Amino acid sequence: MTTRNNPGDPSSRQRNAAFSAAFSGSSGSRGADRAHDAIPHVLVVDDESSIRLSLHRFFTRLGYLVSTARNGCEALAALDATGTVDLVITDLVMPDFDGRELILHMRREHPAIPVLVISGYPAALLPGPDRHGQPVPFLSKPFGLDALESEVRRLLGTKARQKGKD
Repeated sequence: MTTRNNPGDPSSRQRNAAFSAAFSGSSGSRGADRAHDAIPHVLVVDDESSIRLSLHRFFTRLGYLVSTARNGCEALAALDATGTVDLVITDLVMPDFDGRELILHMRREHPAIPVLVISGYPAALLPGPDRHGQPVPFLSKPFGLDALESEVRRLLGTKARQKGKD
């Protein structure tokens, strides 16, 4: 069963407005202390344009290369086009090809790329643990910028350690 976002739902609008407002005044000062020599590439997947734009601005200010997609289909096209994505941040509930379907596809086709789910819907809708027994990283909307940045750094650090083992 796939749950769809209901743009007319007042609670959905309130969550998205609060989330977007949290990013509009974000500072870019944190990007200066990044420890990476290469610029990490983050793909943001969300059907809400205000959230995509807010996250694009936030991660750009932190010094990341950022691509965006409106749904899982666009995300797969972006992955195929760039081939250099280091992290996918996806909403869970989107029309056409949702975050759950994207995660399952990523596990099959791009298992080395970490995925972070951001959603106002419950984590119970996530697929089960990955092949290593690890749960899908999840942040509930709305969340703080520090929590988002911390989780992204943790996931990118995990990816860097995995690359070193190859």
